[in-house]
Order: sequence, then structure tokens, then C-alpha cells
Amino acid sequence: MLTMIRNYCPWAPRIYQTGFNTSGAFSINSLPTTNELSSVKASLSEWNFLFFGIKQNSVTQVLEAVTVPTTLSEFPVMQKHVVAPLPQSLLMDALLKAIAHRINESQHPAHPSNYKAALLFDNSVQISELYPLFTYFTEGVIYYPLSVSLIEADLLSVRRSHAVNIILIVTDAQLGAYIRDKAFAIGLLGSRYRWFVHGPRFINNGWTIRSMNVTSLEFGRIDDAITAKVLSTTGAFIHDLLAIWTPYLKQYMCEEKNPVNQTVNGFTGLFKLNPDGSARRLTWQIEIYAGMGYHRVQVGVWSSSGRFEMLSRPDPPRTSADILAEMRSSKFLVATLLSPPYVQYAEGASGCSQCRGSDLTGMYIEICKTVLNNLGITNYEFVLQGDAAYGVKTGDVWNGVIGTVMDGKAMLGCAPITINTNRFEAVDFTQVIHSSRESLLLRKRSTDPLMLVFQFILPLHYSIWLSILGVLILVALVLFVMNKIAPNSDSNYNFYNSVFFTFAEVVQGTAGTTPSQISSRIVVSFFWFFTMFLFLSYVANYAVFRTLDGVRQQVTSMETLIQNREYECGSLNNTVTDSLLQSSAYLHMQQVYLLMSETFSNGSVSDISAALSLVNDRTRNFVLISDSLQNKYYSEIGCDLVSTGDFYDLKNAMILPKDTEYKHLIDVQLANMTQEIASLQTKFFTVHQSAKNSCYDGSFDSVVRYYIPKDAWPIEPGALTLTDTLGIAVINLVGCCVAVALAGMERLIGHIQRRRSGIRREQQVVKASEVKFRRPNV
Repeated sequence: MLTMIRNYCPWAPRIYQTGFNTSGAFSINSLPTTNELSSVKASLSEWNFLFFGIKQNSVTQVLEAVTVPTTLSEFPVMQKHVVAPLPQSLLMDALLKAIAHRINESQHPAHPSNYKAALLFDNSVQISELYPLFTYFTEGVIYYPLSVSLIEADLLSVRRSHAVNIILIVTDAQLGAYIRDKAFAIGLLGSRYRWFVHGPRFINNGWTIRSMNVTSLEFGRIDDAITAKVLSTTGAFIHDLLAIWTPYLKQYMCEEKNPVNQTVNGFTGLFKLNPDGSARRLTWQIEIYAGMGYHRVQVGVWSSSGRFEMLSRPDPPRTSADILAEMRSSKFLVATLLSPPYVQYAEGASGCSQCRGSDLTGMYIEICKTVLNNLGITNYEFVLQGDAAYGVKTGDVWNGVIGTVMDGKAMLGCAPITINTNRFEAVDFTQVIHSSRESLLLRKRSTDPLMLVFQFILPLHYSIWLSILGVLILVALVLFVMNKIAPNSDSNYNFYNSVFFTFAEVVQGTAGTTPSQISSRIVVSFFWFFTMFLFLSYVANYAVFRTLDGVRQQVTSMETLIQNREYECGSLNNTVTDSLLQSSAYLHMQQVYLLMSETFSNGSVSDISAALSLVNDRTRNFVLISDSLQNKYYSEIGCDLVSTGDFYDLKNAMILPKDTEYKHLIDVQLANMTQEIASLQTKFFTVHQSAKNSCYDGSFDSVVRYYIPKDAWPIEPGALTLTDTLGIAVINLVGCCVAVALAGMERLIGHIQRRRSGIRREQQVVKASEVKFRRPNV
């Protein structure tokens, strides 16, 4: 300022005889006391202030009453100039006119009742002064008194409320810059929202934001403000104070004879300067701009004199090139969660929370990579969901991948998210990527392999079998003794034949001839009575055993799961399964939900790893209700796992923020990838032999289980299988082997005996010959 005056009149004597300085002397925020007022007056007199700029507030009238003399005859009394702030009634008038004009020129004009506004105002605006805005937006207004600690939460609240489409901000430049950065980070600067800003200058912070949805109400032209380095509202007020003081200082230093009597056009409006050094504001003026940064253009002007001019500048149509330019300009964040084989770590990678594309693989990850690369987006990053949840609504808040996308912390949710009505209201879905069903994943009931093979002995307790063996031997012994006492005429009942007779009577009924003696027949008759009841008891117990065993094993559907109380069940946490079962109109599905609630407090398992641990736990029978494709995959790589009981069709897709502009770009890519998606599904869900977990661990049980023939699942209830009769076949085979071995031994023994008999006969012949030809001694 002084340099400009010196250049104007370099010859004036006072130019080099007078020194001037500007100072921020006081900051008074409350009504001063008498002592404080005297102190202020003394300080102002001591420093010989010519002008005093006052921000209009509760102490303005008190300070204006302070009379401070100066040492200059031209300005005997210090002048107090009030330049700020803008009266809130005028600010509301400017905001409402700009809002109405921008709404009416939109591509789809609508009544203000269709809009809902979020107001983020600092403490310079009292809530009572916002009445015009409350009455204008009849649909509703959400008011957020600005606080640095709450800004992020407030912006997330706006982001989650799909009803809000107008955002108004009145604050200072520093806080405004913070709001701008946070809003950009969560996608609030997208074209879905209309911003009206007064105070902060929304300078484009290196972003490519081509949308003209930001309307800023500025003091002064932006180009002039940047040239003068006026980057805040306070700076505009200070600039206007200097614009008022400059003519007076120029008059004094250049010794001009004509008194100051002119109008000054400042950044904030027009001022009338009087000869005595006083100044008063004539008008307030606000320049209206659309857009941000390099794309900002002036579209109107508002003045307190009643002037309001605004160009009709509808939002330019958003082209795919504009949208892609914004998507490529910053890091594209993709939310996901581990759910093999849809999403899994790549070989050699693990433990990342913000992962590069090379760290993850899986059906959905590869689809996302292909889509993003085809769109020319190479600067992307996968963010693993901390709560490992797909997303459910608790109260008014969504968690999981859905919550992350809703909050703008990710631009895309890359996971098999099942489409349902509640989720559709919260986010946008891409076109359907794949279909599946709900199903049951369980482990086949664990049984001792030997007992599984020889289960025909289970209907009777082992003590009964030992008793039967004892009875057989005892009866055989009695028959043998009775035969010695009173021999039977028709049969030779030695001990061997007696044992065979009792065994044959139990297995096939009467075999061969029966004893002829009355005493022996009495023993046999009571033995027949014993075998009859033994047979009837065994048949009845075996039938019951087979029936119960069939019911106990057969979990093939939701209905049979309810009937079999040996099994626990659950689903993955924060999936649609809970709400599907709970809200189902089918009684059996509601009963399954109650069964789940009995197993876990919230009816679900934290993640897929925990669920698989429960399914594989041989100490408990656990059924996982989940995606059928995943269940089939885990049943193939697991040991003795089976996927069964498919029910309820599921449609799965990726998710996007609500009403996002790039949805159609991603859908076009997905539509062109139909065959590639099918190939990826085949690739990741086909289990190679090397990936299967072997049930063979070298133990005796695993060896027996390994060689037992596998019965096809499911088994018809009560049906006999090859495994059920394998024990009888094994006994028959063992008997045959023993018989063959004994036959060989008998043949060997017979051969030896015949050979010995031949040798003895030859020896006898030789001896006989020697006796024949021997002559007696005479």
C-alpha cells in the first residue's frame, strides 16, 4: 500500500517523513468491563492509531463509543470502520436464490420438497438464523454444527443418508479445506450431491473433478483474489479495510488539497468514504461460481441492493471420458473379504490388509482385475474387510463390505454379495455375475471303522455274544458226555461233532441226524428253544438298529436337519442366511433358525475358517448353512465332508455406491466377459487331485477306512449297503482261507502219513523176506 502511494507522489515531503504500520491490536470476544474499556482507550491513544477495523459483533457499539484523539490535524479523531460480517439474513437470501436457480436449471428440475439439505455451519451462524432454509426445504434439513472432532462422522452420516442431495457449508478457509479433503475421500464430491459453499475456497487439490455441482458464493472475483493472495473470507475483509484506508493515507502523504469523498469497490461490496475519515458500506456483493479449480467459471452475482443475475448454465452432460478421467486420477479402492475360492491369497502372499492386485486371487478378484484393467484403471488397491462381513444392517448402520462402500471408503465391493431387497436400497449392484443356492455342509458321521464293517454284531452286547459262545461249548460238552454215558446208535457224538452240531443248529437249524437217546434229545430240545428266542431277539434288535442308524445319519435337507437332534447348525456371520431363515414363511426354516440360535448366541460363525473348523471337528456334529458352490468346493477338498440339501436360489454380484455414475461402465465390461466368467468359475471351483486333503494319516483306523468301499451319498434310510455286509463277507472270506489252509495241512499230513505207512510196509516186506530165506541151524 505504501509503495503504491510513494510511486504515486514520489516528490511529496511527507513520503519520507512519515511512517505507517498496520497492527492487529485487540481481540475482544465479549462485552468489556469499565476497566478493560479504559485500558483499550489508553492503548489506542498511546499507539496513535488513525483507523480501527471492527468485526461487527456484540462489542461493536461499545467500541464505537470510544473516542481516541490523534496527533494529525487532518484526522483529529481515530476512525472506526466496520466491514464485517455479512448479516445472516442477507447470506440466507443469497444462498436461497442461488439454490433455487441451480435446482431449476438441472437436467431434471423438481420441486424443493424433493430435496433434503445437510447444513454444516460454524458458530458464526446461529441456528435461529437458519429459519429461511428450514422453510424452503420442506422435505427436511439436517443441521450439523461444525466441530473438527465430529466432521468425519458428520460427513459419513450425510453419505449414509441417501435422502440428502443438497449440502451447504459456511465456515472459514482452514476448516473448509479439511471438509473438502474428507468429503473427497468418501465420495461426497460426486455429481449426486449439490454443494453450496460460502467461506472456504474449494480449490481443486490436484484432483480431476469435472462435475460443476459445487456452487461457491465468493467475495470478489477469483482471479483478482488469487492475484491479491486473498484466499479466505477474513483476507477479503482485511483487503477491503486497506482499500478504505489507502485513499486517506494517499491524501495525507501526497498533501492533496481535495478531501476524500469517493466510492470504493472492495471485494465484499461498495463503500462510501467521507472527508472526515469515516466510511460506510453501501452494498454487499457476492460473486457466484460453478465448479472447482481450473473448471470454475463465474455464473452470477448477488448484491444487497436487490441485484441478482445468474447465467443459465446447466450441468454439462457427463461423458464416459469424464467419468473415467476421475476414476483414474486417484487410487481406486476396492473392498473385499477372504472367502475361498471367490477371494483368497495368492501363492506366497498372506497377512495384508491393503493388498496389491498380485497379493490376491480367486474368481471374483480376477473378474475385478480384468474389469479395472479394461477400463484403464491401473492404480487400484484391495482393502480386506476388517470385520470379515459381507454386510447386514444393525439399527441404522450397515457393516461389512456394504458399510465400507456406503461410507465411500471404497469405490467397489468385490465379493459375492447376494442380492436382496434391503441391500438393494443401500447400494447399487452390478449385473448378476453368478447364481448359486443355499446348501448344507456337514461331515459324515464318524464311526469306528471296525465297528462299521462288523456292525452286524452291534444289535447284541458283546457279553451276549460271549454268553452264546459259552452256551455252544457247554451244550457240545454235555452232548459229548451224554454220548459216552448212553451212546447214540446213529451218530458218533464225539466232542468235535458235538461242537459242529450246536453251531449248525444256531446258524441254519437242524443239521444231520439228531441224537437217538432220550436224554440227549432233551438237551437238544432245550437248546432249540434257546436258539429260537436268540434268533427272534437278534432280528428285532437289528431291525431297530438299522432304522435308528438310518435316521441318525441322514441329514439331506432342512427338514431332516430338524428331525436329527444330534446335529448343531449355523451360518456365516453377517450374511443373508440369518434374515432369510428368520423371515421365511416356511415353518421348518424358522425352526432351523431357532436351532442356530441355540448353537450360537447370534446364530452364526465369525468367518469361513472358524466354520470349517467346526465342521471338521470329529467331537461334534456341525452343519454349515452357506453358499452351495462353496460348500461343494469344501466337500471335495475336505475329508469325509458332503454338501447336500440345496434350497433357495441366490443371485450374486459386486456392489457400488448408490447412484454411482460408473455403474454402466462396469456392467458393459461384465456383459462382455460372460464366457470368461464361466471359465474362471470352472478354474477355481474344479478341485485337482493334488489339492484334495487325504484322510489317510497312517493310523490303523485310517488304513481300514481307506480300504472300505465308499457308499454313494445320500443313502436311502434303512437300506443295507456294501459296507453294512462287508463284515459278513470278511468272515466268510476268512473262513474260506482258514478252510483252504486246513485242507492244505490235511493234505500235507495225509501225504506224510501215507509216506510213513509206505515206508513201514516196505520195512515189513524186507523183514519178511529175511525170515523166509533164513535157514535154521541143524
